[in-house]
Amino acid sequence: MNTERTQCKHGHPWIPENIYEFQGRLSCKECHKKARTQSRIRREEEPSKRLRKSAIPKTHCPKGHLRSPENYKQIFKNGKPNGLRCLLCYQNWYATRKEASLTYRLMKKYDMTIEDRDSLLSSQNGKCAGCGKNDCEWVQGMNNSWHIDHDHLTNIVRGILCGACNTAVGMVRDNVTVLQALIDYLLKHQMKQEVQVR
Repeated sequence: MNTERTQCKHGHPWIPENIYEFQGRLSCKECHKKARTQSRIRREEEPSKRLRKSAIPKTHCPKGHLRSPENYKQIFKNGKPNGLRCLLCYQNWYATRKEASLTYRLMKKYDMTIEDRDSLLSSQNGKCAGCGKNDCEWVQGMNNSWHIDHDHLTNIVRGILCGACNTAVGMVRDNVTVLQALIDYLLKHQMKQEVQVR
């Protein structure tokens, strides 16, 4: 203990009765009591600062969307509060993720961008290269959806087909001989029907 020191930096007497040791340092008991008293007073005057974030009612999500029953959805079956999700935030996230995923798949499988795909369809006047259908969309599934047709051996993109034409080409495995045989088959029976009608 420093015997030459007579008081702490706040003027309290530096005597054995007013000194305690904590983690190898000597401190003033009076200063410690005063600091604790001031801390207690601040807690009583400003209780909101002591509340946990989860206890404070929230009116908006972190992105600024209003927390309303129409805009919030519970994704946990047990109904826990942390399972609430903002639908607008989810829709924005899903749209961004969907576009990024599409860009990645187009580049990996066909070595083309979304702009290249749309440009190819425009060069076909917005119609299927097979049947001429023009009311399809870029969605998953077979009905009324566009499909990028490519050579499965060389992976070269040939054009844009509707779901039905793309399925037809895929079922015959790009075999022109089979397609021609099917055409001859249909024409043969069509001629028979015309003869019978006459």
